[in-house]
Amino acid sequence: MKMSLILMILLSLFLCIQPRSTATAATQKPFNILLLGTDTGALGRNDRGCTDTMILATINPQKGLCHLTSIERDIPIKIAGKQLKLNSAYTVGGLKLVRAKIATLLNVTISYYAVVNMHSVTQIMQAVGKITVQNSLDFTFDHHHFTKGKLTLTPSQALSYMRMRYQDPRGDYGRQLRQQQVLKASFQKLTQQKQLHNLPKYLRIAKNAGFKTNLPLTRLAVSQVSGKGIHHIQSDQLNGTEQLINGQSFQKITSTERHRVHRQIQQVLQN
Repeated sequence: MKMSLILMILLSLFLCIQPRSTATAATQKPFNILLLGTDTGALGRNDRGCTDTMILATINPQKGLCHLTSIERDIPIKIAGKQLKLNSAYTVGGLKLVRAKIATLLNVTISYYAVVNMHSVTQIMQAVGKITVQNSLDFTFDHHHFTKGKLTLTPSQALSYMRMRYQDPRGDYGRQLRQQQVLKASFQKLTQQKQLHNLPKYLRIAKNAGFKTNLPLTRLAVSQVSGKGIHHIQSDQLNGTEQLINGQSFQKITSTERHRVHRQIQQVLQN
């Protein structure tokens, strides 16, 4: 059975821990980084896979702000004249194609990317340890039961909490919200003062487990443990409506919704 494991890019959110007083102009420029989670790397799957999780992180170091935009996997796109889903762009054309498709979709510049697979997600979550989230839906998944309210999740529970989709009335949109919850909770835990000295260890774990990024290490100021960094994380979703094309379900995004999300991203990028 196909397992679509959700993105857990913790490392990409360590970008601006560097104190503003010592940061250079280059490291203080706002930027977009595309976070991709693939459904390979475990369960015997070693192919390129699909990007079942796509999040555009817009980061403004001067504002101390990170804005996360979850992008629906079932958005229709055309590749070589064929109608496909956005999550298949990575399968067909790799990072270059999926990056270009999302940049065009949102009318933004995407300078950086980060990719994790199922194996790297598992390794990162084990390093993070327990996290706390506020759950709005009672459900059971992967032999774990999640009640409504405040929950403390083990790494195994956190992975299951992020993966569930079909029991949620909101479908993939509900799953995106749980992804963002875990992302925020993990970031908050890892950027606590007592955890900052462990960041190089987390970077090594991620790299050894298949984490890939083109983000320069100058942006990963892991040695700066006393500075002000990202202190506010916003969440958004690119919302669509179901549309059947040749009997297949897609998520249609209106031009109004694309423009709304574009404006939100541009506001974060402005100093």
